[in-house]
Amino acid sequence: MTPASNAKPSSQTAKTAAPSHRIDNKAPQLRLERVFDATPDRLWSHWTDPKKYAKWLSPQKADLVIHEWDLRVGGKVRFDMPLDNGTVNKEEGVFHVLDKPRHLVSGNADKTFLIDATFTPVDGGKRTKLTVLVTGVPAEYHAMATEGWGQGFAKLDRLLAKGA
Repeated sequence: MTPASNAKPSSQTAKTAAPSHRIDNKAPQLRLERVFDATPDRLWSHWTDPKKYAKWLSPQKADLVIHEWDLRVGGKVRFDMPLDNGTVNKEEGVFHVLDKPRHLVSGNADKTFLIDATFTPVDGGKRTKLTVLVTGVPAEYHAMATEGWGQGFAKLDRLLAKGA
């Protein structure tokens, strides 16, 4: 479910919501922050609508291929991430937290890999500060994962600018 999977080839992602979504993981969390020119609701839709999500999440050229998308706490997510080198990363997970439009947590069902996204309104709610915490990516992959997320966020910026 995340470009971080490119940084750690064996990682899988999923989304689910549970009050105790924080886990004790030896790897430090990867923290990403960015302000988007979109309301929290609009940015949230790009994280929860599978057609929109498929267009921006991957840092690769091709869109994700969504096979399953059950947007509810405990709902499963399954997709392929085609890589520029011709291989495909198969990803799956569950939704752990869905608090529209404030907080979303997804990742592996066993919570060894989590993506924790917080949507904070700024500028009177016209823009949104997105804070993403990624748990389960070893520190040696953080630079690569940060670059991948940056590429995905750049795609997201372009989609938002087009009014998508």
